[in-house]
Amino acid sequence: SAELAARPAGAGADDAPATAEEIRFAERLNHGILQLKVLPGNIRYMESIGFFWGGERTKEVYDNAMRFLKGGDAIIIDMRQNGGGSPEAVQYMISHFLQPDTPIVTFYMRGHEGDTWKSLGSLPAGRLTDKPLYILTGGRSASAAEEFVGHVAGYKLGELIGETTAGAGYRNEFFPVAGGYVISVSVGRAVLASTGKDWEKVGIAPTVKVEQDKALETAQVRALRKLAATATGQDKTVLEASAQVLEAQLKPVQTALTLPQYVGVYGVRHITNEDGKLIFQREGGPKGQLVAVGANEFAFIADPMQRVKFKVAGSAATELELIRGDGSRAVAARNP
Repeated sequence: SAELAARPAGAGADDAPATAEEIRFAERLNHGILQLKVLPGNIRYMESIGFFWGGERTKEVYDNAMRFLKGGDAIIIDMRQNGGGSPEAVQYMISHFLQPDTPIVTFYMRGHEGDTWKSLGSLPAGRLTDKPLYILTGGRSASAAEEFVGHVAGYKLGELIGETTAGAGYRNEFFPVAGGYVISVSVGRAVLASTGKDWEKVGIAPTVKVEQDKALETAQVRALRKLAATATGQDKTVLEASAQVLEAQLKPVQTALTLPQYVGVYGVRHITNEDGKLIFQREGGPKGQLVAVGANEFAFIADPMQRVKFKVAGSAATELELIRGDGSRAVAARNP
């Protein structure tokens, strides 16, 4: 890299000030906050793909994201594609989940102990210390992302769902070498205040180990069940139903018959099998995918409170009962 080789030694450090080009890149990716969603049960989801830092503009983006998360009953932060970035960004984000002036990390640069960083005091969006927190992790969660994950784990702020992180704990700088090349050299390490350890080579293990592509659904199930435990009435019923349907997609339920044996026309309602998935459709209406939640009971993925129960005789389904979310029912025998 001729450009990097022309810079002074250390100008490519992990904590070097962002260049104008890097800030423009961060702006295009909303400073690393790529997605914000409301999931069933008012679970607020945020995907963070990098800890970019552009000063006041980044703070503004984080403030908006934290306000969004604050409106939820539980929070999921997705770090599975976050390869790291600025410790300033980590400090700003993690401060929302800690009390002010909580020690978070000490950097040992070239063998010398630096100042211990602490959580920030005043935050425009306030703090989010009273909500269930779930962090999604994987092998691509690295460097600064691991610092964030380490704070959550060390201070037991929430659950880590997924796979062990990358184990990229050292801080590097670029140095020029002959021929227009640069070499990246480890010059320091970060030690978490909560554990007194770094994460180089070992990474940070999840509290709930699952394949990372199933981490989001697993976190949703755990969040829904936690919320249901303290809910009452209809809220409790809806939360439990939503958790059951998500869990059924992660761990398929054994049905009494094979899916093709449920296929047929029941009055004006059609049950079809499309690519191994059972589909419900009233004549002329939209299609709805079903998932098994019992031996002969299925739920609508898009509407967990609505169920379909089958009566069977031998190796065939003979009757369909549709149970709507409001408790009303419709029964139809299978057409000849």
